[in-house]
Amino acid sequence: MLIISPVGWLYAQSNVKLAAELRDLNGNPVELYDSLVANSQATLMVFWKSNDARCCYNIEDLQNAWAKGLKEKGVRLVAVCVDCQGSVAHIKPYVMGKSWDFEVFIDTNGDFMRSMGISVVPYTVLLDNNMNRLCEQAGWCSGNDEVICSKVLSYIRQSAK
Repeated sequence: MLIISPVGWLYAQSNVKLAAELRDLNGNPVELYDSLVANSQATLMVFWKSNDARCCYNIEDLQNAWAKGLKEKGVRLVAVCVDCQGSVAHIKPYVMGKSWDFEVFIDTNGDFMRSMGISVVPYTVLLDNNMNRLCEQAGWCSGNDEVICSKVLSYIRQSAK
């Protein structure tokens, strides 16, 4: 189990390129800026695969951290499924069965993930409301909700200055 530590996050200030298309759970294209970061203090974006148990546990832990203290601070949690080449029909029932309380999008061909330079999942990125990458974590960052929340909240406080 990997716990996020100060050296565990990669610090970045690059802007996310909107060079690819995401789809909602009904298969409709979504406007990336509006769907990912609009009207939020920050967005915690998680790339995952539905057939990878580590990814699913990672999302569950991040959802717990988000629900305990980040959601009320205006932080959005967005999950981007990247294992949908071909059929996306299995993702919607899977997500509905989990009763997740955050937005889930589908990166049908993995183009969005590649445009962000991501090659492994799970992968977590914290974006500010201008789509700048504040920090990111490759791999499973589950196991310590308080550390996750404190890292995200510290970035929110810094951006408010």
